[in-house]
Amino acid sequence: MIGFQPCFICQLNRRLVSAEPVTREYELQFLECPKCKSLARLVQKRSGANKLPQERPLRTPAVKLKAPDIAKRSPGSGAALATG
Repeated sequence: MIGFQPCFICQLNRRLVSAEPVTREYELQFLECPKCKSLARLVQKRSGANKLPQERPLRTPAVKLKAPDIAKRSPGSGAALATG
C-alpha cells in the first residue's frame, strides 16, 4: 500500500479513499487515517495513465439573422406606400 501524508493526530500514513477529476490535468484525492478516520483532501496532477480523453469544445449553432424588410418601413424612410 502506498503511504500518503501522515495524520497529524495519530502519525500514521493516510490511505487513499477516493479520487475525483477536477480539471483535465488535476484530481482531488480524499485521504483517510486508518485509526482516527480523519479526512484530508489533496489536489495532485494526474499521472499519464489516468488522464481523461480530450473533450471537444462546445460549439453553439450559428443563428441566422433576418434582413430588415425595407417595404415595412415608415413613410418617412423613403419607402413608397400605395394608398387605395
